[in-house]
Amino acid sequence: MPPRAPRPADEPKRLAALRRYGILDTPPEPAFDDLARLASEICGTPMALVTFIDEDRQWFKARVNVHGTETSRDIAFCAHTVMSKDLLVVPDAREDGRFSHNPFVTGEPGIRFYAGAPLVAPDGSSVGSLCVADSQPRELNPHQAEALRALSRLVVAQLELKRRMVDERERAEQVIRVQERSLSFADQVIQKQERTLAVALSQLPVVLWTTDEELRFTGAAGSGREVLGDADQDVRGMTLFAYFKTTDPTFGPIAAHRRALKGESVTYEAVWEGRTFQSHVEPLRDAAGEINGVIGIAFDVTSRTDAEREMQRSVSLLEATIDATADGILVVDAAGRMVHFNERFVDLWDIPDDVAESHEENRAIEFVLGKLKDPATFLKKVMTVYAQPAAISHDVIELLDGRLIERDSRPQVVDGRTVGRVWSFRDVTERDRAERKRDEALSLLQATLEATADGVLVVDREGKIVSYNQKFVEMWGLPSSVIASRDDSQAIAFVLGQLRDPERFVKKVRELYDQPEAQSYDWLEFKDGRMFERYSHPQRVNGKTVGRVWSFHDVTRLRLMEDTVRRHARAFDHISDAVITVDLQARIVEWNPGAERMFGYTKEQMIGRTPDGLRAPGTDKTATELLAEMRREGRWSGEIHFTRADGIPGTCHTVLVPLSDDFGRTIAALAVCRDVTDRKKLEEYRRRETGA
Repeated sequence: MPPRAPRPADEPKRLAALRRYGILDTPPEPAFDDLARLASEICGTPMALVTFIDEDRQWFKARVNVHGTETSRDIAFCAHTVMSKDLLVVPDAREDGRFSHNPFVTGEPGIRFYAGAPLVAPDGSSVGSLCVADSQPRELNPHQAEALRALSRLVVAQLELKRRMVDERERAEQVIRVQERSLSFADQVIQKQERTLAVALSQLPVVLWTTDEELRFTGAAGSGREVLGDADQDVRGMTLFAYFKTTDPTFGPIAAHRRALKGESVTYEAVWEGRTFQSHVEPLRDAAGEINGVIGIAFDVTSRTDAEREMQRSVSLLEATIDATADGILVVDAAGRMVHFNERFVDLWDIPDDVAESHEENRAIEFVLGKLKDPATFLKKVMTVYAQPAAISHDVIELLDGRLIERDSRPQVVDGRTVGRVWSFRDVTERDRAERKRDEALSLLQATLEATADGVLVVDREGKIVSYNQKFVEMWGLPSSVIASRDDSQAIAFVLGQLRDPERFVKKVRELYDQPEAQSYDWLEFKDGRMFERYSHPQRVNGKTVGRVWSFHDVTRLRLMEDTVRRHARAFDHISDAVITVDLQARIVEWNPGAERMFGYTKEQMIGRTPDGLRAPGTDKTATELLAEMRREGRWSGEIHFTRADGIPGTCHTVLVPLSDDFGRTIAALAVCRDVTDRKKLEEYRRRETGA
């Protein structure tokens, strides 16, 4: 047998308080049934009770999923609850010596979890309990615990309301009986009693009233009338229809009075003039027991209902927020048992409805493990976190279907005590793919920058160094300390010392910083003879300029080559033959006066163009092909048919030879063209004349 619950030290006082309520063995009432159902819903338990502890028994006023109406006090969980003035929570009755052998634990209904809030009367006596129970071990979260306490206070308020209404009804009936017995007394005695009764009734913090069979007020009293603003109004003779400004007989208060006229006791809640009243009406009987009216009492419960609604709104907002988040949320208690989860959590893990609705963590974990690539690491992480209740955790887990789930965990702390843990799960599969693509793109970009022959420097809108490639460092010979600082002022100071014209360099930089959208091209000449081409373009992101990209190209050799070409070409300015200098891409870089006379084009017209524009129709080989033969054979010679600028055809004998720099490297080609048009015409004339 389980150990009997000890008796409270104030047992006689407690029993007297219970007797005053007159609640034992009364029929079920909706008000108490609703409070029990509400406790079951809030705490998420299948069972709930409103119990009262009598001398030798526990009696149920309201019950949810519990059979019977009473049990022996010796085996009652609630007999332990009345020993305290606060919540009694039993997470697992099998592990609690007070209950492990209780028949309700070892047999049906197999109670494991119990939580009871004592029903504490105004004199401090605990007369019973509002309790919830479950066949699964668990705990209450702080919100559920506080809600259970609040609901227990509402049960006591309901008891007080019924007691007061009974007392007031008895007083009113006593007054009526006294009035009836005292009809023969002197008028002054009657008036004295009426005044005494009126004073007493006016001081009660309620609204008390009586009506006749036609639902006309025959009296109204109580300080509660002040909040309605009709304390000074004599409502006697006014019908309820007139008072409530309605003709609807189904209007709540009127319907309750009509039921009372039929002999019912009716409890209801009414909202009037912006206030909420917990009301009760009873049939008003005469000395013969016949119903001749209604007596009613109402308590102003506006503050209580407002607080309850605010709590409901807060809970609803919290639940809506959790359900609306893109993360899967799971809340567990200190023992790791599932307390709450949102729909996203179920969807993310594709948990079957029967597993989710069971709230059995073992079934849920077993299902989840079957979807993981590495279930052992998953379990190890969970156990590590539970071993360190205050720890904060973050990791990424991989599923068999290839998805990546980011997992975060934080302790749930109430009053400095860890009472559970909140897990959040987020599908980061697409984000991980995007990050990989971004990293690949950045890697490709960086490799491209490093592979280019140009030095590249990227700065932000303020000119601060953002990025650069190794070629840039090598071209400028920047010390590692300057590069590491990413300070553009240090870099510019170092650069200026190498230039022949530092002022022009600084001026151009300032112009571009003042014109963020501008593009730029110029060249820089160094004291050591080197020459750099400098390009600058704005860097744009989503159409917005966020910085600038500078590129530097070493053109020292190209300039030396051009000087060499020009030096060689100037030697042919005074000969009559056409002398044309082309680079290795077959672009004309020099065009002497003889070429102008022969082809009819000026130097300005031909620089940068290809000689292919001079070829007569039907000519086979291009300038590029001729250059290739020259480089292969060492030279090329032959006749070329051309068309002058004025459209006159001609023929020239051309010799194409390579042009080398001082180191013997081919840097261009020299074409010497002699006009043989007249000679060709003469030869053709002679052939025709001689018939050869």
